[in-house]
Amino acid sequence: MSDTALPQVVARTQVAHAVDLVVQLVRFQGRRYVDSIVELTGIDQQSQCTWNPLFEFDRDISIPGTDLTGKLVPTGNAPTFLSELVRMGVVRDNDNHNWMFGN
Repeated sequence: MSDTALPQVVARTQVAHAVDLVVQLVRFQGRRYVDSIVELTGIDQQSQCTWNPLFEFDRDISIPGTDLTGKLVPTGNAPTFLSELVRMGVVRDNDNHNWMFGN
């Protein structure tokens, strides 16, 4: 190993090329829930990660002290890798993709 530091822009670029999706979990009353699913789409001119939100948890916690209720809902944004999902047979090309876009 060398003592040379890796420039921050290089490290961020490598992460952006290695990571496709981020699934964020939250803890509520001792349980974990998926809060959001976002796609890491790249790096902008200021070396900041750019994100494409795909799903978000729609919370319904109107009664304090009760379990968290809600559901994961699509944001309406298409993932940039949708054609890959079609190519791999995960979704069909002729699907209307309503499950993803909230239609």
